[in-house]
Amino acid sequence: MLWSNLGTWNLNSVLPVELTKFYISKYENYNDLHWTTLSEYNTKEFVIEKSKNAIDWLPTGNINAVGFSNLLNNYTFSDYNVQNTSYYYRLKIIDFDNAFEYSTVIFQPRNTNNIEFNVYPNPTNGNLNIQFYADQNKKSDLVVKNLLGQIVKTIHINVVNQNNLISIDCSDLSNGTYFINFLDQKEINHVIKFLKY
Repeated sequence: MLWSNLGTWNLNSVLPVELTKFYISKYENYNDLHWTTLSEYNTKEFVIEKSKNAIDWLPTGNINAVGFSNLLNNYTFSDYNVQNTSYYYRLKIIDFDNAFEYSTVIFQPRNTNNIEFNVYPNPTNGNLNIQFYADQNKKSDLVVKNLLGQIVKTIHINVVNQNNLISIDCSDLSNGTYFINFLDQKEINHVIKFLKY
């Protein structure tokens, strides 16, 4: 399954809010995070968390929520501590009982000359997810090879000029080490190593 347009999400979940959008505007020295709630119930605040690897998270600020609302509410938070570094962001949504849920994760690259990949779970025994940012739209082939260099799986994908998420079903592969090649019309662009168990 190929997911595109990760910068803006429509969410259906059991969060203390109904979150309809969550995206980033990139500027020269800072990132602006924007999100919209369609409704809020018992919502206390939003804690903005960021990470360089989508594993280790640190709070970077907070915004008080409206609390109780059936109207559209727009929020913005500016992160000035970016230092030309690519970051993942998420919202920790806390209610007045101190229960909380997390939003989806979004990604903002700073240096698009070097594509950064978030690959998880690795090792895997089922689906392998690959999240990355691309600076252009293009068709590509994703080729999975074993240690002998034999092609065991080929997937045609449409890469979009924004955040991309590709999910690969690895359940039919034998246990072992594999390599994923991203191909375009001219050359191999990237190689990712993963383990199936």
